[in-house]
Amino acid sequence: MIKDKSGYILFVLLILLFSSCNRHIVAQKQVNQYTYYCPMHVYVTDQPGKCPKCGMSLERMDLNKLPAGNSDNIHSSHTAPVGGGHSGHSGH
Repeated sequence: MIKDKSGYILFVLLILLFSSCNRHIVAQKQVNQYTYYCPMHVYVTDQPGKCPKCGMSLERMDLNKLPAGNSDNIHSSHTAPVGGGHSGHSGH
């Protein structure tokens, strides 16, 4: 009787183990490593195609190859107007 219970418990634990591993593998496959953007507009998507605003082909950006560092690097090529903030400064 004890062998039957331990065998049943082992079987249930194995089923739970394999089912949780399978979910992790499926979740990894669903992550898209590319982002597509329009070089002329602020339009970003995870699907290739054409920009809905201008019809240009979207360019692919590999998310795995983004440069390391903080987000302040995006502002190194232009300056903000007096008073700070994003509204009204060139580059955006």
